Amino acid sequence: LETYTAAFQDMEAAIFLPKNVMCPLDEYFDANGLTCTACDSDHKIPDVSRTDAHGNAKNCICAPSFLSADADSAGTSSCALDETRRGRCNNLVCTTTCQTNNQSVSRNGRYCVWCNATKSSSHSSTPVYGENHECHCDNPPPGQESLAQESPAVALSVKRLSEIDDDDGAPAYQSCRFCPIGQAVITKHLLKDGNRYYYAAGRAYEVNPFRCVKCPDANMFFDTSYQCRCGDGFALVGEPSMGEQTCLNKIPSLSTDFSAVTYRLSPESSSWTDKTVAIESLTFSHMYLKEASLCEYFEGADARGSTSCQALGNLCVLQMYDDLAVSCRQFHEVYQERDGGGYHGKIGWKRTLPWLIHRETTEDLETDRGIGMAMSFDEELQFKIAAYDLQGNFRGLRDLPADFFSFCATPNSRTNNLSRSSLQFRFGKKSVIENSCDLLDIVGSEMLFYDLFVVDTSNSCSGFVAGGECLHAVPIAIDNRQNDDGTGDDRDAYVRRFFLFDNVSGRTTNGLEIIRYAKFIELKVGMRTDAPDQIYPPRLVIRYAERPTAPWIDGGGNGLSVDLTFRTEFAMDTSKYWATMNVFIGLVSAAAVVLWVFRIRKWQNRVQHKRPYGESATTFRDLYNIVMLGCHSFVIVFFSFVLSSSTWWFVFFKLQGPVFILLPENNDNNGFFFYTLLFHALFWIHSFYLLCTVIIQSRVVFFPIDWERPRDASTSTVSTWRQVMIINEWNRMQTMRATNMEFSTLMVLFLLVGMRLSNSATSQPNLSDLDDGPINPILRFTNISWYWLIISGLQRLSSAIFSDRLFVGKISAFIDMCTVGKISVLILDEPYHGYYLHCRSPFPFADASMAELVDELRKEERGFTTDRGLDAVGAPKGLQKFELFVSSAFRNKLDSLYRRSNANDNNQKRYQLHYESSPNNDDRADPPTKENELMYSRINAFLQQFIEQTPVPRTDGLKRIVKTRSVFESLVGTVPPFENNSGDDTARSELSGSQCIFYPDDLSRFTTTIFLGIETDLIIHHILCHNLCDICFGSPSLSILLTYLSYKAMEFLRGRLGRINISKKALFDDRFFM
Repeated sequence: LETYTAAFQDMEAAIFLPKNVMCPLDEYFDANGLTCTACDSDHKIPDVSRTDAHGNAKNCICAPSFLSADADSAGTSSCALDETRRGRCNNLVCTTTCQTNNQSVSRNGRYCVWCNATKSSSHSSTPVYGENHECHCDNPPPGQESLAQESPAVALSVKRLSEIDDDDGAPAYQSCRFCPIGQAVITKHLLKDGNRYYYAAGRAYEVNPFRCVKCPDANMFFDTSYQCRCGDGFALVGEPSMGEQTCLNKIPSLSTDFSAVTYRLSPESSSWTDKTVAIESLTFSHMYLKEASLCEYFEGADARGSTSCQALGNLCVLQMYDDLAVSCRQFHEVYQERDGGGYHGKIGWKRTLPWLIHRETTEDLETDRGIGMAMSFDEELQFKIAAYDLQGNFRGLRDLPADFFSFCATPNSRTNNLSRSSLQFRFGKKSVIENSCDLLDIVGSEMLFYDLFVVDTSNSCSGFVAGGECLHAVPIAIDNRQNDDGTGDDRDAYVRRFFLFDNVSGRTTNGLEIIRYAKFIELKVGMRTDAPDQIYPPRLVIRYAERPTAPWIDGGGNGLSVDLTFRTEFAMDTSKYWATMNVFIGLVSAAAVVLWVFRIRKWQNRVQHKRPYGESATTFRDLYNIVMLGCHSFVIVFFSFVLSSSTWWFVFFKLQGPVFILLPENNDNNGFFFYTLLFHALFWIHSFYLLCTVIIQSRVVFFPIDWERPRDASTSTVSTWRQVMIINEWNRMQTMRATNMEFSTLMVLFLLVGMRLSNSATSQPNLSDLDDGPINPILRFTNISWYWLIISGLQRLSSAIFSDRLFVGKISAFIDMCTVGKISVLILDEPYHGYYLHCRSPFPFADASMAELVDELRKEERGFTTDRGLDAVGAPKGLQKFELFVSSAFRNKLDSLYRRSNANDNNQKRYQLHYESSPNNDDRADPPTKENELMYSRINAFLQQFIEQTPVPRTDGLKRIVKTRSVFESLVGTVPPFENNSGDDTARSELSGSQCIFYPDDLSRFTTTIFLGIETDLIIHHILCHNLCDICFGSPSLSILLTYLSYKAMEFLRGRLGRINISKKALFDDRFFM
């Protein structure tokens, strides 16, 4: 085992191969071992007459003048059977038998032949036996005159070798025969060092002294320099480095500046007009004159005119249909000169010419009703693709392949939704496929041009015959096509032909400098407004990108990875929908303004009439509150509106049977972009409102009113632990919710991610289709909103039906605790508005043993005690919750008590400043507890007197009355009619005489000072935050996590500020917080 392990460790994991698998000229390629191998003898050379796909020799043969003796006369191998089975046989033996007799070797390498003939004729002559022991004809060398002193400008006259057999059929001798005038014989003395082929007029010729070869064009001939020349009246055109040259006797109308190609290079993240680069293209230089001439001077389809017109059209396509390009101008001139007849009655498809451009208006083309097939969501669109190569040769008409638009997808780069089903173009099913492409992979690929057709299965086309198909042309919109003025604004003109990548037009004398590829492709299918189950012609939108090749080809050949996107879009015209929606948006905006004004009026009734005399009519705090009310009114109204309208789209799109509606295109040019803007506005406005609400909740006046009396007359103090418990419970309740955020988050995560229900928002008209696909923003908002609302609603419903009935509710439990502790609670959320929880129990003492408390509770249960409710005229029996409207006299008195201290004011002020700045700092000075106790006692006594109205207050402003509201007044929260502050003495006197009013708080509005009272606002914020994060990041799990973290941050801020506020307003030492 150790021996094998050591052997494997010494093995190399990689193998070496030459660049592009091209072996040196003196080696052949051994396909069994994938290696280049030298012949095993100096008398052997690679057999270049038999090569593989890379141009490498497959085996060895004997060198010229060496006789091959690889078998006996019977054709039997000379190797032993054991050698053949072991693979050690070397049956090819090369000898010098012919050289000793001054003979040459026959063409098959098996016979010795003489270099003379026993008989000759005028068509033959005797070859010469050369120093290399081969027969050769005495042909003139390149660039020299022939033996007949012919001029170099005339056609070449040479001879080729011919092998003559004897009577037995074996080669006997070789002779020379004349080739036709203008043809050549390629021998080794014509080759340059290191070349296998001889090149003339762009054609590669192999060495063969037995064959006469022609020039590529029928009007060419070899001259005495062994180069191809055109005859009189013909011009040589084409680039020999790009292919075979041609002789033309007719030059096209436009014959200058035809090789210039302009590119607009751009980074991946910017627009396509960033940088302009012009090159001289060898492809255009080689092809244009020939193809333009043959197309312009059309001599019939059999004379290659039709193919040349296709090639000329392809050159125009390579120029991105630029009207200033010579190739496009030439094509348009030929188009104008052609007779008016066309193919299939199509405008712009003239005889003998390819159909390059749609001549119809954009509106007529996009609203064409020529496709008669009826569609359903179970049917798929069928497409045909016609392919042409660069030279204009037709490559066939076939079904559109499933991976056609993923032409350059690297392994493992395709998205999950790249499957056969996602590319079957099912009607109504939108898809997005994103690939990464290494441009080095398409540098050597063949470029093709395509015409796209959709199959009309209704067979309603003219001239239809059973067994055929009706094809409807698919218009092509090149997103970065150039127009006459070069501005790139002509993006609505449709064309016919397109390509996926261009690796030919960017070739120069330096090689391939620029490559162009289809960066973005979108197939758009529109639903007819008059017949929802029928479609307008599909349209293909292509956006090309150009990249220079030097950084990644010359820089090491590692390639360049780019992103490619293919999208299918099924949409409908929503102009009528948005005409109706504009009316609704106006009504909703008006409703938001009305609600805002109504809430401002209510706030003014609570605050404005109680301003101290001389204070400005409008302060910064007033503007702050007005803005807050406006933000909240906007969110309430528009969130409801957006949820209603998006739910309409979700229900009618996802649950439709026959084709009824399709979603509009998801881009900036349709009205749905309004929703995206609204999502951003709602989130940020609501976030601002909640932040302000947290700050306001953290500044309310919270004061516990202790009704407990000392048991012993000798002392005036009572136990403080009841206050500690009540205050800590209120501190905990500040962030208490009606729903559990952790449970809601996990349930939403489970449903949207675990159950893949986030894919219910894909643009597929089938609610049960949970395949990956493009997410529609409207459907996503509906999906997210209803899952949050349903989960939260079920929790609140469960609490109302089960928890609050089987167990004591959260609010009731807190009031019971305060009642048992005999501590009422005063809460002022505004200067003259607040709430009062009357928790004075009928028990003698709260600071009692368990047995005493149980006994008192039993007495209360049996009716042996007084009612828990407030003892006041008009107060409902047993009611403990009240909404409070106080007078300015009451507020001034309360504020004065907070400011007073029987210690010196400087010490108290120093304590307050220190206390507010660092409430949890352990090295601070001890707070003046005794002074706080005295302050608390004074405020507590004042509030007890105010609640009990004993003794009867002398000032009307300190008197209280209890009033009740009607059902309507309770719902809208009406404000009592106080006198206005007009500024004169009489008005101020009337104001000071206003009484404090208690309203029954049946709806527990006092919870608006904690999270429990803004539960709906918090849920709306969760929805908006989740939706916006999903728009930005496209990840449901990340969006849910960020939503949870944003709430926890808000919860932390509320708890922190609220704790500081309680400590300050309740005069409570924060060291007793639990």
